[in-house]
Amino acid sequence: MNYIEYINNFWAIHEEETFCTTDISLYFYLLKVNNSCSWKPIFRRNNSKIEADLGISYNTLRGSRERLMSANLLKYVSKISSLLQKLSSS
Repeated sequence: MNYIEYINNFWAIHEEETFCTTDISLYFYLLKVNNSCSWKPIFRRNNSKIEADLGISYNTLRGSRERLMSANLLKYVSKISSLLQKLSSS
């Protein structure tokens, strides 16, 4: 998928899921991060960096990640306070 396809896919799924503002912020933040990584299939972002950049708590981050993951928009693996992120192309 390209950038526009990820965006359009997100909004199509949002019509069914109705994400909260933090979910939306996290998704578009991760799009920006992946874009700056030259669209690697898997990329790292430390939880504390995400929390600081978005001004959210760990519990809020965890909840948004879980909602995005259950909508098949995000896959992640926790690795000792780091987060491997993968935007799903479904």
